[in-house]
Amino acid sequence: MKIYTVHEPPKPPADRIDRAERLVFVRDGFDWNGFLFAPFSLLSHRLFVGFASYVAAIVTAVLILASLGADAAWLFTALIALHLIVAFELSEIRRWKMGRQGWTTVGVVAGANQNECERRFFDRWLPGQPMIRPSDHGRPGPTAGSLPTDTLPIRGVEPRGGRLGRIIGRAVGTSDRPRRAEP
Repeated sequence: MKIYTVHEPPKPPADRIDRAERLVFVRDGFDWNGFLFAPFSLLSHRLFVGFASYVAAIVTAVLILASLGADAAWLFTALIALHLIVAFELSEIRRWKMGRQGWTTVGVVAGANQNECERRFFDRWLPGQPMIRPSDHGRPGPTAGSLPTDTLPIRGVEPRGGRLGRIIGRAVGTSDRPRRAEP
């Protein structure tokens, strides 16, 4: 079972579909990429304070162990310990950074994988959100003749791309790709 926290950026759009596209799911728990590639994981998530702390911890460990005349195995052990800390705390560091930037936590969801967690969250979250469709939205709406005949309307949600469109497409058995004719 995987647990994700769901975060919304500051000043979200008014429409629920646009808001859903901007939500970020942060997985809780041990991160293998954070363990194997700690500095690159910190940089890939733009966690510059965490990266600076990582470098400072390595420099401190090298200076302390060198002044004590310790063997290289102790430095390797310290490096493994530091990578373990990064692997366990990477998601918390991401949440801390998002909180400082004004992001809000809108929910916690658990499931077998990220797709199931996203589906569970949106099933619960979408009905309570306002559906606002301004005329200057920038995307033309579908016309009666433009929709494929094999797609079903989903409770007032128009077909769209992006993460939510893929989730809804999987839920009803449709997708962005055209279906093949069955022999």
